[in-house]
Amino acid sequence: MSATRGKYTKILVDEFDFSGDSNQLDIDTSTGSLDATTFADTAKVMIADSPELTFQHNGFFGGIGAGEFEQELQERIGGAGAYVTALIGTDTAACPAYWLPLSTKSQFKIGNPVGGLSTIQAQWLTGPGGARRGLRILDATLSATGAQTGRDFGAAGSAGGYAILHVTAITGSATNATIKVQSDSDVGFGSAADEGTFTFSAVGAYVITLSGAIGRYIRADLTSLGGATNVTVVIAVAVEGVTM
Repeated sequence: MSATRGKYTKILVDEFDFSGDSNQLDIDTSTGSLDATTFADTAKVMIADSPELTFQHNGFFGGIGAGEFEQELQERIGGAGAYVTALIGTDTAACPAYWLPLSTKSQFKIGNPVGGLSTIQAQWLTGPGGARRGLRILDATLSATGAQTGRDFGAAGSAGGYAILHVTAITGSATNATIKVQSDSDVGFGSAADEGTFTFSAVGAYVITLSGAIGRYIRADLTSLGGATNVTVVIAVAVEGVTM
């Protein structure tokens, strides 16, 4: 058995990569039970509820203003709309990715110990967008169009899935830049199929739904920079029945 250090972790909130402000992330996945007992039943009948995902996110206060850890988390209190993604074991290219599209922020605490550092603690809960588990397929700054390295998901899927894109930086101006998610049964992508397309003109987070059969190998293909010089992106894909 080989263990992975906790430092190989990344957390993104919308267009912000807060890995450099954070020092702890706890992920809790749970599934409750719903009582479905009827008058005709002779014993209690329980069915599984939808799975829930909770992120407990801790870091440091480092300054004020737009883009800073404290302000961006504070602005999201009580709202449903933040896209939060956690990458675990980032020393592996296709590392696990957990994400909450349209997550709800339930907690925000600031600690100021005498003789210590000012800390920030946030909690993100599953919102109306549900919860996903997938693999990272790309984490890079791209300055030219073209297909990126494919990732092996270990098995093909037959019931679609989901993909999330975090655009953390754009150099220049992008208008309708596009990145395709492609899959294939062939590691060489000799007959790559387009599974979905992200279209964006600004930094932020974007999600798409994938449908039907998904090949074992999945990659991103930057098809247009939209006029920008380069873009910095993180993309993860979840495949039904394979990663979730």
